[in-house]
Amino acid sequence: LWQNGILIFDNEPFELMVRTLERYYDVEVIYDETDFENIHFTGSINNLSIYKVLEFINLTVPIRYTIENKTIHLGLNKELSRHH
Repeated sequence: LWQNGILIFDNEPFELMVRTLERYYDVEVIYDETDFENIHFTGSINNLSIYKVLEFINLTVPIRYTIENKTIHLGLNKELSRHH
């Protein structure tokens, strides 16, 4: 959900959240969907930079990422992950 520049996620599947972020920030996110298939995300993002958003996600789901121009490579940080 997108209201007044605030992105609101309520138990949103990871894949849909990523698609929303891609549109909102005009980026492409490359990741292995099978790593994130059972992960849902709840929270609101209010005018944050994409860097802050990635850190915010990292609080919920341990991830690692690299950013090259408009492409974000995202991976599950399996050493820290509680999802097996």
